[in-house]
Amino acid sequence: MRGLAEENYKGYPDPSHVVSVEEASRLVEDKKVVFVDTRNYWKYAKGHVPGAVNIEWKRAMRRDGTLKNARQLAALYGGLPIQGKVVTYCQSGYRAAHSWLVLRLLGYEKARNYLGSWYEWGNGAKTSVEK
Repeated sequence: MRGLAEENYKGYPDPSHVVSVEEASRLVEDKKVVFVDTRNYWKYAKGHVPGAVNIEWKRAMRRDGTLKNARQLAALYGGLPIQGKVVTYCQSGYRAAHSWLVLRLLGYEKARNYLGSWYEWGNGAKTSVEK
């Protein structure tokens, strides 16, 4: 049996899962939206999106690099509203994508990823920073 060859795969990005800086600027004003900073605590403490909570992406992993079980993950993210809007971000969007995937697997259907992440937000002339 032949496996799926790379050249046969056709991916289709879904823009509804991604947040732009313009949309993030609007969402940060909505108290029903939770921003999750997935960077380590020290980077979070130096500056973050206003109102963001810090849940480092690595906390979802075991020491051997595998994902923790569903019960452990639910406990880790249990403070987030499962039916609410959640936006993940990190430094450049990649680690936040990991957290986004975990949240989606846990049933957070409204979870989205801010692709520009801290690199864009922290360097923006029109964005505010909380410490």
